[in-house]
Amino acid sequence: MITNAQRQVIARWYPGLERGDIEDLVRLFAPHPWIRNAAMPPMEGPDAPRRLLTEFFAHTIARRFSVLDGAAGDGQLFVGWTGDLTFASAGGLEDVIRRRSLTVTLRGVERFQLDDQGRIEQLDVFHETTSVTEALRKAGLQV
Repeated sequence: MITNAQRQVIARWYPGLERGDIEDLVRLFAPHPWIRNAAMPPMEGPDAPRRLLTEFFAHTIARRFSVLDGAAGDGQLFVGWTGDLTFASAGGLEDVIRRRSLTVTLRGVERFQLDDQGRIEQLDVFHETTSVTEALRKAGLQV
């Protein structure tokens, strides 16, 4: 059963990602969180949320999330989602050089572990990573 504290995290996390609201999202975290994002190395410590979010917002110019489902147990919250992410035209992503923005739909699951005060002390972001590269290839962009 999903608790009220867990519902509040969901209600703030995904809209905050869509708005690019770093300050509100950082306030969701415990003082010393641990974060793992897909294939990236784990981050931990007080600055981990800001680093994660700053990088995410630097690469995306628009974001829209749909929560598909959620489950909770043993103090953990799992949320399944799809996200339409528009990647900026500047910069690179893995081995891809982008010349224009591109919107890609990703599927993922996040695992939140909350502390006694309802703050995120652990976050795992699991999502497939091939859709972006495939979409770039289909758009005729250099891979």
